[in-house]
Amino acid sequence: MVKNKYLQILVAVLAIGFLPSCSVNEATSSGKLSTREHEQHSPKDVTDHILYIQSLDEYVVKKGDIDQIYAAIENFYHSLEASNLSDKEHVRIRYWRARAYSQLNELRRQNGGNVNISEVEKAIQDYDYVIASIEVSSYPSVHYFAGVSALNDLGDESAAGKYWLKCASYEHMGCMNIIAGAYFTGLYELEVNYSKSRDLHTKVFDSGTEGHCAGIFSGLFLARMSTFLPQLEYRLEPDEWLRESFEMQDHLAARFDASNVCALEVLNIEAFLIHLAKGNHRDDLLKNVASKAIGSPSTAIANYFLGKSNRAAVDDVLRNQHEYVKCQSWVQLIVYLKLSGTTQPIESYKNAIANSGHTYCATALEWSKVLDGYQLKQ
Repeated sequence: MVKNKYLQILVAVLAIGFLPSCSVNEATSSGKLSTREHEQHSPKDVTDHILYIQSLDEYVVKKGDIDQIYAAIENFYHSLEASNLSDKEHVRIRYWRARAYSQLNELRRQNGGNVNISEVEKAIQDYDYVIASIEVSSYPSVHYFAGVSALNDLGDESAAGKYWLKCASYEHMGCMNIIAGAYFTGLYELEVNYSKSRDLHTKVFDSGTEGHCAGIFSGLFLARMSTFLPQLEYRLEPDEWLRESFEMQDHLAARFDASNVCALEVLNIEAFLIHLAKGNHRDDLLKNVASKAIGSPSTAIANYFLGKSNRAAVDDVLRNQHEYVKCQSWVQLIVYLKLSGTTQPIESYKNAIANSGHTYCATALEWSKVLDGYQLKQ
């Protein structure tokens, strides 16, 4: 079960942020609602609640309120009991009830809390209902969100892959970003194909901020690919992929009035490493990251790269992190050590990635193989 924002960032690219977990009263969690309460709800109430849940999907940094989300879910249960509800409206309410359940679990996870499995299952039931309906085309992100719930909350890689392959086929940017990564790793029963990965990532990158963070993450991936897999052809140079990714990040930061959208600290560390591969030591990219909260992986890594701490301090911070965070951080350390000419510790990190054996480390494992064949330019 995922408890860390970094997995959320790269798998669920529309949702990042942190809020505490909370409990729910028995009536709401069971869906048992009184007749008196049912009579108090009107169509206007439903629309208001849907607009609220919809507004949460618009935030790259979550600003949801647990009680308001539960109020919306309660209203949705009442509204679905109405005898005069059209099929179209029934689908609409079930979609937004699924999103409400998913938002609750995202908020729980943001502060390290446990997700409510019963609510995850209810969300997926609602997503599947919408997918099976004739109204599915009105909800282009339904497969994407169903896949996020399946993998992040239930650990069901097979189900998640089926959802994402479907929505990638009709060019949903978040799903295309994920499947582009799958062509790099061979996940979801796809064959490893770097060219297809590059092509899909380029298509997502070209969408800009249409898919919120998806274009930025694809730009970041292409910057790394064009640096460490130079045998492929690319439309842009590594620094150009980076520059445009930073521009997209600035655009979203202004839109959502939040400086650290789309994992800016990760973007800065990756940019530092890519510039380092070209012989440029850009310490300025790390200074803001290094000053962030002590104990975060990005802060520990930035301080190590700046020479303000040692590798042991980084290893200590990573020890209790989620497997995904460890593996991605180990890749960053491998890159830095290789570029710095310090090869001795690299094998231990490569072995740690290989021994993880977890889906969340598939990308890191493939990068460790790529980096094996990367030759430093003299």
